[in-house]
Amino acid sequence: MRIALLVPHDRLPVQLRSPGYRDLENQVVAAELHGLSAVWLTDAAVVPAPQRLPTLRLLEHLSAVTDRIDLGLVLRLPPEPLRPLLAEQIAALDERSDGRARLALECLPGDDLEAALALLAHIGALMGLGRGARPAARLQLRVDPARVASAGAHGYGLLLPDGSDSVGEHGEPARTPVPNRPGWVAHTLTLVMADSDLGVAELARGIATAPARQPTARRLLRGTPTQVLQTLAHEPTFRAIDELVCEVAPPGVRPEQALTSIALLGEHILPQLQPAVWQRPPALPSATTRVRARAPRVRARGA
Repeated sequence: MRIALLVPHDRLPVQLRSPGYRDLENQVVAAELHGLSAVWLTDAAVVPAPQRLPTLRLLEHLSAVTDRIDLGLVLRLPPEPLRPLLAEQIAALDERSDGRARLALECLPGDDLEAALALLAHIGALMGLGRGARPAARLQLRVDPARVASAGAHGYGLLLPDGSDSVGEHGEPARTPVPNRPGWVAHTLTLVMADSDLGVAELARGIATAPARQPTARRLLRGTPTQVLQTLAHEPTFRAIDELVCEVAPPGVRPEQALTSIALLGEHILPQLQPAVWQRPPALPSATTRVRARAPRVRARGA
């Protein structure tokens, strides 16, 4: 199993030259250095042609400060007139980032699944994937559980949501069946960690006192690495997926706490999820230099 970073649209910075963007950049560079496979940015809006999506601009900047991590965009199927332009922009990002672009199209109930499949096929052709290249890890569908079977029959990956429809009555992820399992299945999860029980309690207090931006049914998993591993080991859902896509900075979590979660994911969780296969990639000197140069930006609490 691989682990990726998820950043919801309500946690994205509005401007590039802002503390919010620096926090995002620090998280993505840390995710790369700790062996995470991808960063996914979600976008709730569709802009008029010929503008670029704000998330695409963010991904372009992140491609310049990273070397290995994949750059993913989760986007609802846009209106038909905007689809050719989106395909060209995704292909341009893929070329600029040396083949690291990913796309997950969200199909809500009532959205045209056939149109989403056609758009993925077009983008795959522009990216040079082809059917023989198994594009499921890079081109995915995000659908509600009722459409998983039909969406999984076309060879593209699935990004399973963690909303109310995919959570059991006791808070555990529902065992969503994937009868036509594609070559790649990912599952999103809000996961925050600390290296001690005291740190976990501090996370819990911050989250509990944070103003809620919007109602959410997403499940929150928090704990020390040992506690998180116990949860993952006892839930079959997590043994049947290829990638765990983690949001680590929900409201109430400070930037330095999010960086701690990323480090613990890479150092303690990822090696245990695939101990026989996973190997940490060698540290990239250029990325390491960038992190050191950015160190003053990550302030300690109370600074």
